[in-house]
Amino acid sequence: MKYILISLLISCASTKKEEISWINQAPNIEGKICAVGEGSSYSNSDIKAKVALRGIFETKVASDSSFSKELGEDQKIKSSQSIEVTQSVRGILEGASIEKRVTNNKLNYSLACLKKAYLQSNITSKIKLLDAELEELEAIGSAWNIKKAKGLLVRRNTLAQSLELADGFVSSAPVDFEEINNWRSKSDLKKRIHLIFSSDYPRGLKGSLSDQVHSLGFKLASSIKEANSFIRASYDVSKDYYKAKGFDKYRVLISLRGIDKFNIQQGSFSKEFVVIVRDESQVYESVEKEIKEYINDHLADLKL
Repeated sequence: MKYILISLLISCASTKKEEISWINQAPNIEGKICAVGEGSSYSNSDIKAKVALRGIFETKVASDSSFSKELGEDQKIKSSQSIEVTQSVRGILEGASIEKRVTNNKLNYSLACLKKAYLQSNITSKIKLLDAELEELEAIGSAWNIKKAKGLLVRRNTLAQSLELADGFVSSAPVDFEEINNWRSKSDLKKRIHLIFSSDYPRGLKGSLSDQVHSLGFKLASSIKEANSFIRASYDVSKDYYKAKGFDKYRVLISLRGIDKFNIQQGSFSKEFVVIVRDESQVYESVEKEIKEYINDHLADLKL
């Protein structure tokens, strides 16, 4: 009887160890990707488990060295890659759930898992949307769309790498980096663009637009006589009524027009931004980043 009792105690201890063995290494569960988190509380260990799960995807994407080579010297696109990874992975992790919790030696552990079937469905639908947008840009084939297309391809690559982790089928992108770079036509290379700014157009936006145009391979003409294309850019700030004491509401309207050598408008775009700040001196700083991004995304609308 004594030996039976000892055997039962040993068996129970062994079973308990097996039940919590996942705290040392995430288990291989069919159809799922899992990670473990440790913390002083369950809420803390839950967060760390999801962070560890995110790390699996980020490591996978970061290991794709061939992708960085494709980007060449485009440092702005390269720096955006890490942002795209984080944003894409955050979206993917919305489907993560905590499947187990246990306390061992006064520490709390959580097991976070993602269903591969969910990942496959979620990621595939996102890739299809990106492919449709890339196909649309390819049909236009404009040098003005090169940076936008590369950004989309960065995002697509991130999702494709994640799809591989979920054992999903990764289809080829409708266009690659080399093909995107070839969107610069001979006529584009002959363009000499002169930038014409309104008197109150901020210096920071002037420099940003010049850099964007130059980076696409266009030549910047220093005078109207040297140019065969023009971009007219305006920036207007107006104060609006706002009832909160100590703050004012401002509307910022930016407008850009693309004009050919015959002074005929080819395309244009405009956008109004609303900010609430203490005084007008803070307006530009509040909208600078958003305006630069918007202009960069819509340069193709100038149709030059």
